[in-house]
Amino acid sequence: MVYCPVLTMKSTARLALLAGAVALCGLAVACSSGSKSGSPTAGSTLGPVTPIGTASTALQQYFQQVAALDETATRRLENISGLLQTPVPDELRLDVVRQYLTEDVAIDKDLRDGLQQLSPPAEARDAHKATIDALTGVIDIAQSAIDSTSNDPIGVVTGPQAKAASSKLADACTSLNRLAQTYAVSATLDCGQ
Repeated sequence: MVYCPVLTMKSTARLALLAGAVALCGLAVACSSGSKSGSPTAGSTLGPVTPIGTASTALQQYFQQVAALDETATRRLENISGLLQTPVPDELRLDVVRQYLTEDVAIDKDLRDGLQQLSPPAEARDAHKATIDALTGVIDIAQSAIDSTSNDPIGVVTGPQAKAASSKLADACTSLNRLAQTYAVSATLDCGQ
């Protein structure tokens, strides 16, 4: 039997914590943690940023919409986290990983689709596009793990491509944090770094 302790689930940079999940659980799961506390993630390269002024109403609304999408994804992830908290016989482990990843991909796709529906103000366009592109990369990796014929989804989601996709998403998240700080918007994402 394999038992996975409670993991904090958020929608930002889940692949960034994959290696830790494997070490803790013997399972590969895409997960991340998030914080609305206003402080950058420990180890983050996001240093002090001097605000250049107050954010436009459009930028404030944009970050509110992103936060709402993130909260919806987070709640959905918390609902499926039970898959990882129940002792599982070894022979069912890969099935549980695939089931979790399948549901995670659906959540990530909904998050990406929601982000694509937003119209970010000019100052957020580049970071917004980078976030969508990076999230698509994470989705592609998780989908390839689900579809893996080698019976090794764990190897797929912990391999170099997954690490690169995770890093790209963390960088995009950091860019959003920097943008929020630059315009004194009260929003800080935990980028899983």
